[in-house]
Amino acid sequence: NSLGDLLFSFGVMRKVGHEKINMPISINPKTISLDNYENLRIKCKEFHKILLELVSKFDSLIEFYEEYGSEDELVSLLIRIYKETRNDISNKKPVCFLIRNDFMFDVSKNEFVQIEFNTISVGMFQQSYFTQLSLNHFNKVILNNDLPFILNDNNNHQLEIITKCQNLYKNDQTYILFVLMDEEPNIFDILQLEKLLILNNKNVLRISLNQINDNKELYQIKENKLYVFNKEISVVYFRSLYDIRHFSESLISFWIDIEKSITILLPDIISYILGIKLTQLLLFSDNLKKKYNILSVEDNSFNSLLCSTRHLKSDFKDNINDLVNFLESSNEKYLLKSYKEGGLGLMLSDEEM
Repeated sequence: NSLGDLLFSFGVMRKVGHEKINMPISINPKTISLDNYENLRIKCKEFHKILLELVSKFDSLIEFYEEYGSEDELVSLLIRIYKETRNDISNKKPVCFLIRNDFMFDVSKNEFVQIEFNTISVGMFQQSYFTQLSLNHFNKVILNNDLPFILNDNNNHQLEIITKCQNLYKNDQTYILFVLMDEEPNIFDILQLEKLLILNNKNVLRISLNQINDNKELYQIKENKLYVFNKEISVVYFRSLYDIRHFSESLISFWIDIEKSITILLPDIISYILGIKLTQLLLFSDNLKKKYNILSVEDNSFNSLLCSTRHLKSDFKDNINDLVNFLESSNEKYLLKSYKEGGLGLMLSDEEM
């Protein structure tokens, strides 16, 4: 157990439930062309422009999330937090994003396809960086193979975003607060990010969800500023919170209070809602873009990377027979999944199936 705890602390292992397991990686990854990779990077920057457009029209888009997310307990909660936190401060506060675009590579078409993107639980940055280093070392030393690769700069990207958030707060002597699950399975990326921030002369605090639940003296809001353990907080980074089970009434109150303060959140409630699965549907559907007046995003070059996405309500007017007929006649292959949040989208009940 002691060795397992030590390995877990340094990110060599991760937790699944109460079990500590190794970090699985492929030792023979598929290579892609440099042109494909560079093209993807360029288009991802264009994706930021789409998000800026959605932020500017978010008040009118909330109706879409209410309509299509009404049966999802987590989405309903996020909408509640949004509505309860609108005030003069929150309406003027910067909306900041830390984005993880999730792609699959279509071998038949020789191109990337975005299946979804996330603005919460985005901490694979450090894993991808160290995985590349490990693969390169393994191939050189064990396989005597000089594997061509471009070392990503994800570590510094994350540092840059959090630093910019603190700059927006205009006080670099304040603290950056990490909020983790009670038994955070992904401690690896937290430790690496903490180390990077500290090496760049940033003050860092870390708390867990159970501390928020158990300690009423944990935080205060004074003059619209957040203080945790009497230390002024400029940026709050939520590492997880992708499951309704992560939320308690104490945590909800904590989030609402921060939204109403001048403290910067990563993600804040707007960027969190924009990062849920439904947004991918919104961006792909011509009907929905027209209905919610966001046709302006159609000219963006990133749209060619969106996975073909259909919904029973928007595309088939809740008629299951029309959906089945479409699938039978389509030349494309589709994955049937729930649009609920929380990482359980493939776990359909018998009734849903």
